[in-house]
Amino acid sequence: MSTSDVTSVLRGMLPSLPTKLHRVVTFYLDNPASAPKLTINEVAAATSVAPSTLTRLARMAGYDSFGAFRSALAANWAIRSYTSREDEASSDISADDDLASVVKKIAYLDTESVASTARSIDLDVLARVTERLVGARRILIFGVGASHIVASDLHQKLLRISLPAHSPGEIHTALTMAALLRPGDLLIAFSHSGATPEVLDVAHIARERGCGVLAVTNDRSSELARLADDVLFTAAYETSFRAGATGSRLAQLTVVDCLFIAAAQQTLDESQRALELTFDAIQSRRRNSAAAKPATP
Repeated sequence: MSTSDVTSVLRGMLPSLPTKLHRVVTFYLDNPASAPKLTINEVAAATSVAPSTLTRLARMAGYDSFGAFRSALAANWAIRSYTSREDEASSDISADDDLASVVKKIAYLDTESVASTARSIDLDVLARVTERLVGARRILIFGVGASHIVASDLHQKLLRISLPAHSPGEIHTALTMAALLRPGDLLIAFSHSGATPEVLDVAHIARERGCGVLAVTNDRSSELARLADDVLFTAAYETSFRAGATGSRLAQLTVVDCLFIAAAQQTLDESQRALELTFDAIQSRRRNSAAAKPATP
């Protein structure tokens, strides 16, 4: 794991954490400079938890020990302290911001979501999932709300390179398709929180059918992350004025583009031919539409 993404990891875990772990993570996020300097016993005393709670948090965040977790936090602060923190420090959008400030802050937050997600992607997982993707008999892609928009985008991209993808738009169809999955198929489940009930229902059925499950989520401690065979984590950062769908959508689309390009690389000749055929088909339609328009007097 990159040392520069540990803060994003903690933010992503925060919504679903129990009280004690939530208190510890909040302490680290509120004290990014001083908290990494504290020993495990000092942090435990400051947050009124047992040292074992901190060891548990470190492992949930993807580290083998509290020492590795603490080192990552210190490195993260060192990296950020060498960069301008003006935008980060004032990135929460308030009711008093003028439009110029709103635009600047949105640009910063969107850029940070994409960059942090790129740093969070485990390349070994991406390579393994890509192998399963290009070899799958059937690919079911599912998400709800804004995550459905992202699922549809991946569906369209995979169809362009002739991969057998499906992206149902409502839960009954998704459950029906999940029930017909079998070993060798792949479910790609999108949920920013990792706790969307409809997505979890589909994932449970897919697992029962012996189908591989890839989760794309922001929360490492979520039920969806625990249920999946593989997880590609996003690192979207939201503020009080931005619904979760804003940064999460951009972060998920970053993962989508990585999956698509990786799959196209592995099937380069077939993908190039498919892209040419589909491009020509669409261009033909555009030419026909243009020819049908009446001339401007």
